[in-house]
Amino acid sequence: MRQFLIAAMALGLAAGAADAQQRCYVGSKNGRVDANNALIACDQVRGGGQNILVEKGYGIIKYGPDTYDNCVLWAQQNEDN
Repeated sequence: MRQFLIAAMALGLAAGAADAQQRCYVGSKNGRVDANNALIACDQVRGGGQNILVEKGYGIIKYGPDTYDNCVLWAQQNEDN
């Protein structure tokens, strides 16, 4: 899961500045939740979290909307090994 979170932050979509009440989503490229296929995105000034995921190729919404922390927890609990 550590790689999953680093990948999310590297794209600037799930930065630690995510507000506790912000609407966030876990998206997947192919239905899997792992470091290579999933990303967390939150609603931002430039667009909604769902739209950001679709634009980046993570169009299968696996979880959300919820807070960033809850999305991280869900992804950790549902990570494909």
